[in-house]
Amino acid sequence: MNKEYIQKICEILSQIDDLAQPVAEAKKVDIPEEMEQSKVEVNHDTSKRYDPEFKKMVVHLHKEEKWKFRQITEKYGVSKATITKWCSDARYENAALMKVKEKEIETMQKDYEKVKEENAFLKKIVFMMFEKAMGGVQA
Repeated sequence: MNKEYIQKICEILSQIDDLAQPVAEAKKVDIPEEMEQSKVEVNHDTSKRYDPEFKKMVVHLHKEEKWKFRQITEKYGVSKATITKWCSDARYENAALMKVKEKEIETMQKDYEKVKEENAFLKKIVFMMFEKAMGGVQA
């Protein structure tokens, strides 16, 4: 989630709190003092970014090396949801790359067939020229 999205959610939650406050006062709900003090402001650092090489390494560990989510989370501090997303992204990137490579192979095969045909044609011309040259010498 980006920062603007999180800020918008916080604004909406604040508005909900403002709307709920008159209702709580009307019902005369008393919040125990110990609960009031136990409020903890959670500040998740969603701006943390990982470089592409790190992502590839984690995906490789999970997919190729068969590491469990728990092992990766303990060693690198990346959540299961994040690893799952990276694996999914990598799958789509690989599929797109495969399509590009298939098109390249198809183009190369067409070029190869064209070169083969040109080579066969040139062999015929050389053979005909050689035949004329040999025929002229013998005659």
